[in-house]
Amino acid sequence: MVAVAASVCAGPAARAEEAKAAPAPAGDHVEHFGLTLGGAAFGSFYPRSNERLLGGGISGFVPLIRHELELQVAVDYFRTEGGENLLPIDAFLRRPLYVSRSVEPYVAGGPRLELLWGAPKIGGGLALGVDLWLGDRLGVVLEAQANLMGNRTVTPEAGGTAGLVLGL
Repeated sequence: MVAVAASVCAGPAARAEEAKAAPAPAGDHVEHFGLTLGGAAFGSFYPRSNERLLGGGISGFVPLIRHELELQVAVDYFRTEGGENLLPIDAFLRRPLYVSRSVEPYVAGGPRLELLWGAPKIGGGLALGVDLWLGDRLGVVLEAQANLMGNRTVTPEAGGTAGLVLGL
C-alpha cells in the first residue's frame, strides 16, 4: 500500500522509470508456433551391446494454453549400425519457462513410437531444452532427452538435439 501511495505521489516520469526496471510479465513474451530443424545423436543402452546413432529431424510446436503449455511433435531419422532405418516419433507436452524474450527453457514429456522395419517399439520420454531466440523469428534449440522404450524388453535411451528454430 505504501508503494502504491509513493507511485501516485511520484508522478508520471517516476512511474515510467519503474515500469522500465520491472521484469516483463509472461504476457509481454512473444509466443510462437515453431518449426525446428536439427541434427540428433542418440544412444541405446542394451544389456549386452550399446548402439550409437546420428541423424536429423524436424519438429513443430504449437501453443495449447497461452504461455503455459505447448504440444511438440517430432520426427527424426536414423540409420542404425545394422543398416536399418529408424524413425522415432514423439508427441510431447511441453512447458515453457520464460526467463527473458531471448531465453526460453522448457521441460517436455510424453509418448514415443519408434518405427524400425519389423520391430516397432513404444515407450515414453522426458526432455529438457532451451530455445535461444536471436530475434522474433529465428533461434537456436538445444535439447537433451531420455527415453524408456520396449516391446518385449525395456531399453533405456539417451540423446541430444541441436538445430535452428523458426518462429512462425
